[in-house]
Amino acid sequence: MLAGLREVDLSRNSFTRLPPTLLGASALEGLELSGCRQLTLTAEEAEQLLQALPRVRVVELGGTASEPEVVAQLEHGLAKRRERASA
Repeated sequence: MLAGLREVDLSRNSFTRLPPTLLGASALEGLELSGCRQLTLTAEEAEQLLQALPRVRVVELGGTASEPEVVAQLEHGLAKRRERASA
C-alpha cells in the first residue's frame, strides 16, 4: 500500500514512535517529521529506517524529542548513502 510513496510529510503530529507502516514505503526518498515534539527515535529505529528504506535521502527531525546522538547517527547514514549515490 505504501510501496509507491516517494515523499511523506508527517510533521507536527503527536507520534511518540515512528509508525511501523512507514518501513513498508520502499520507494520513499524524503520523510518530514519535524515538529513532532513527542517523537523519540531510538538508535535501533534509526538503523531500521536506514535498512528498510533504501532510497530515502532526507529525513527531517527538527523539533522532535529524539536524542542528538540518534539524529547524528541517522544523518551520518544518510550522508554516506548520498555520497555513494553521487559517485
